[in-house]
Amino acid sequence: MQLAEVGKLLAIIKSFDNRRLDESTAMAWKLMLDREVPSASLEQATEVVLDWFGRENPYFEVRHLVAGLKRELRLNRAQVEADVRSAKARGLVDGSWSERVPLPVDVAERLAAARAVARDAAPVEIEGGGAVLALDVGRRV
Repeated sequence: MQLAEVGKLLAIIKSFDNRRLDESTAMAWKLMLDREVPSASLEQATEVVLDWFGRENPYFEVRHLVAGLKRELRLNRAQVEADVRSAKARGLVDGSWSERVPLPVDVAERLAAARAVARDAAPVEIEGGGAVLALDVGRRV
C-alpha cells in the first residue's frame, strides 16, 4: 500500500475511534504493513477495519489489521500448510515445495478456483429439512 492509502485507511479508523492522526502515525503503520503483509490492498485492509468495528469496539491497533489481513490473505501458518498440501495434491506446485512458504499469488488463485469448483460440484441431498452431504467413496475400476 502507498502512504496515501494508509492515510485514507487511518482516516476511516479515526472516524470510529477519534484517534489523533499525523504523518508519523501513517508512516509507522505503512512500515508494519510493508513488513508483515506487503501484498495487501487498500480494499482488503478496509474490509478488515469494517469487520472489526462491526463486531468489536476496542481500540483498533496495527496488530489487529495485520492479523486480519493475514487471515484474509491465507498467510497464517496453518492456512499456508493446508494450502501447500492441497496445491501439491492437485499438482499445482512441486512436491518439494516447503509447507512453510506461502504459495505464489497465481497458484493461490488457481487453488481457490479449484476449491470453488469442488465445492460447487459436491452433491447435496435434503433430508428432513437439513442438508446432508452425499459422498461416493471408493475406487472405480
